Amino acid sequence: MQSNTLTESQCKIIKKYLPESERKRKHDLREIFDALFYILKTGCHWRMLPNNYPKWELVYYYYSKWRDEELFVHLNDMIRETVRIISNKRAQCSVAIIDSQSVKTTRRGGLRGVDGNKRIAAAIFIWYLFKNELLFDINENKLIDDNTIIGMTLIIAESDPKERDMIIKVLTNLF
Repeated sequence: MQSNTLTESQCKIIKKYLPESERKRKHDLREIFDALFYILKTGCHWRMLPNNYPKWELVYYYYSKWRDEELFVHLNDMIRETVRIISNKRAQCSVAIIDSQSVKTTRRGGLRGVDGNKRIAAAIFIWYLFKNELLFDINENKLIDDNTIIGMTLIIAESDPKERDMIIKVLTNLF
């Protein structure tokens, strides 16, 4: 089996989330997905899709239809939520960490834009809130709304490393 083909179990999971069709298909949707995965993996042009897949026009038809219907976004959401539930986690994520890239420059031999482990400090702050039961109450209700957490995390991530400990103490004493 090629690495771009769906297994039977993967195909069943995906088909659960696809809209029902009343017409009989000449090609199984598994073949369409396999062709889409082939294009994603190899980067080949639509018109260069090998003959062992359905015609490129058909594959492209389904791709554009599903893209416009946001089926791929829906599939990703449903599969992610299922995996989280199986892992005994909430279906929806409650925290996300975004990091910008630091850039080194050689122009004057110095550093520019070094992040000083900001993402680590922000992640540790969220972990601290979670471990000290400051994010959710007993009934799993949020104690702090998402926008407040984002703001506090950004303040910590952007703060001077010398002041970071003091800022964390100030923010955690607010609760």
